[in-house]
Amino acid sequence: MTTATATKIFADRIGRIEVSATMAITAAALKLKSEGVNLADFGAGEPHFSTPRHIKDAAIEAIEKNFTRYTNVAGIPEVRKAIVDRHACDFGSNYTPDECVFTTGGKLALFNAIQVLVDHGDEVILPVPYWVSFKDIIQYAGGKVVLVDFWTYGCYNCVNTLPHVTRLYDTYKDRGLVVVGIHTPEFPFEKSTDAVQAAIKRHGIRYPVAQDNGYATWNAYHNQYWPAQYIVDKTGKIVFEHAGEGRYEEIERTIQKLLDVNG
Repeated sequence: MTTATATKIFADRIGRIEVSATMAITAAALKLKSEGVNLADFGAGEPHFSTPRHIKDAAIEAIEKNFTRYTNVAGIPEVRKAIVDRHACDFGSNYTPDECVFTTGGKLALFNAIQVLVDHGDEVILPVPYWVSFKDIIQYAGGKVVLVDFWTYGCYNCVNTLPHVTRLYDTYKDRGLVVVGIHTPEFPFEKSTDAVQAAIKRHGIRYPVAQDNGYATWNAYHNQYWPAQYIVDKTGKIVFEHAGEGRYEEIERTIQKLLDVNG
C-alpha cells in the first residue's frame, strides 16, 4: 500500500506573516456596523473625508487622455520632481529625483526598503511602540532563533548553567542561533559593570551580555527566577521557557527543531 505524501505548495517564508491586526480590527468593526452597532472604528488609518474633487477630476482626465500605460518603476519623473521640491520646501532637504521613489502606499515603500536592507539571518532592533506591519515585514526577510538567558554572577545556579549556554552558542551560532545574556542583579553589589565584565571573562562567555540593572527586560518577560532561559522562534514568539538548572537536552532539541538541524 502506498501512502500519499502532501505536496508543499507555499514557500516557508509566507508562514512568517501573521494576519494584519489593523485589518482584523477593521473587519470586526464592519461586521458590528452591519449588525447595527454604533461605534467608532480606530482600525485602518485612512482619511475620514471623500477624495477631493480636484483629485477625482485629474484622475478622470488622465484616463480620458489614455495616460494608462506602464510607468517608470521608481515612479513618473515629473511626480518625483514634485515630491522632492515639496520635501525641500517643507523640511529644507536637498534630494534629487533620482533619490526619490514613490509607491502605491507607505507599506509597499517600507516593504521594499526592508527587503533591500535586511538579509536572511540579520538581527533587527525594533523599538516599541511600532507600526504593526514592521514586525511581519522584518520576519518575511528572514530572522534568527534567539536564546535569552537571565543570570547574575552571584547566583550559584546561574554559574552552573553558563557552560551549557556557552556550548549551545558555540555549536549553533553559525546555523542561525543568537544567544543574548541578560544580567539582572539580585543584590546591589551585582550592578557593577566592572564586576559583570570580570565575570564574563572569568566564565568564558563569548556571546553578548546586556546589563539589566533597572529590571526593564526582566519585567518585559515577566520573569521571576534566576537562572531562566527563553527561546524565541523566527517569528518573534516565545516557544520555550525554563527556570533553574537542568532540562539541557530538551533546550537543545528545541533549538535544533527551530533551526531545522540534526544533532
